[in-house]
Amino acid sequence: ELSHSFKHQQSNLHESVSIPIRAATGLLAIYQQLFAVLVNSKHLYLTNDTTGEYYYFISCAENVSSYAIQFTMLPVQNVTGYTAAAAFPTMPVTAYTPQLQIIDSGFGNIVGYTTATYPAAQTTSVYAVNSDLVAQLDPVAAVVVGLSCLYNPLANNSRALHTFTSAGVGYAGLITTSQGVNTEIVVSFYDQTMQPLQIVDPNVTIRLLFRQKKYDISI
Repeated sequence: ELSHSFKHQQSNLHESVSIPIRAATGLLAIYQQLFAVLVNSKHLYLTNDTTGEYYYFISCAENVSSYAIQFTMLPVQNVTGYTAAAAFPTMPVTAYTPQLQIIDSGFGNIVGYTTATYPAAQTTSVYAVNSDLVAQLDPVAAVVVGLSCLYNPLANNSRALHTFTSAGVGYAGLITTSQGVNTEIVVSFYDQTMQPLQIVDPNVTIRLLFRQKKYDISI
């Protein structure tokens, strides 16, 4: 697994956030790493007095229509109806926005930002910016399905059954496997480099359909 980093500055605090890049890395992983720092480490958040909802001064979201990731920075100041975290640093005299520093081109390629500071200088108004490159949130280009009872002489990995991507995947298609006698069947998923993929969704259901091969009795 690789690890990429970025920095953010808020209330005169500089914090480096390191994100492990795995097969399933996406916007959720970026959220988790960023907000783990904001909440658990530096306490840089407010809490809604009624609902308990967190209020962050920096956030990110997918902009589907623009094929981009949007970061939004809000001025750091007290907000009516919200209370600062108990360990929140002293509020700045001037309500400046946080800054996002892309210091690692590896992370920049994932979220689609060139190496720079956003905004270049702190401002007192809301700042929102879209990535200037196409974001590559998921490093997995293809998924290779492996089957323990399979022998595929046409594949580098003889247990490779099928390869698919997230685009145009056929649902419930039948796949023919090689004949043989086995005591068990193990289904595996790999990325395009044959590294095992970790299944993060506990509700994934895999169904294998078997039928006896039909022979042409007229021959």
